[in-house]
Amino acid sequence: MKIEKKYLEIPFDCLKDLVIEPCLKFNSEGLFINAFAESNAAMVMFKLPKEKFIEYEFKDEQKFKISAELFFKVMKRIKTKLINLKFEDQRIIISDENKKEYAIAVMHDDEVERDMPQLKLDSNFKMKCSKLKDLFLDTEVVTDNIKIETQGKIICSGGELNKFSEEVECEVVGEAKTSYGLEYLNKFMNASKYFKEVLFEFNSDSPCKLTFKDDLEIQFILAPIAD
Repeated sequence: MKIEKKYLEIPFDCLKDLVIEPCLKFNSEGLFINAFAESNAAMVMFKLPKEKFIEYEFKDEQKFKISAELFFKVMKRIKTKLINLKFEDQRIIISDENKKEYAIAVMHDDEVERDMPQLKLDSNFKMKCSKLKDLFLDTEVVTDNIKIETQGKIICSGGELNKFSEEVECEVVGEAKTSYGLEYLNKFMNASKYFKEVLFEFNSDSPCKLTFKDDLEIQFILAPIAD
């Protein structure tokens, strides 16, 4: 297989602080990553259609876990635009156009893939990544959690003794109010290095889903915190 390095470097940069060993699946349609954080409170979903590959040879489905941190380190050490991938002896072989080659061990396991949650999310808004990231960082000054409310506008708040709140005027669909942990939300916002906007979907007392989409698409889901 041959592909532009960025198509693998970007998703692994976005998920490496969230998931230690993500599940990768290569099949006739392309590459899929569905992975949960160790706490099971958060997950990441990424798909890369085979059309994004310059060369895509598929024989048998490959499904395995790999070290996210190690894979990203390999991507950073490779300096060419294109990389080659192949599977050999329980390893994924990654090589560049200058014949630099890494062989990374993978862990095959029939149980590595987990079902995706079926969510009914009635409220949503789209916002610049830089603004949403600032809202999370501003709230984190006084608390570990943020309450997000949609009511014709977005109301973000947090804290008990020390408090923060801000109202943001933007196009909002539906009404909802839920609290989420900032530790995971800030990790999701690592994607802001590569995307300009994010779609935030949620419902009252339900998980939220953040979708970053441009040339690539990556999604994160986070369980709510009970008030």
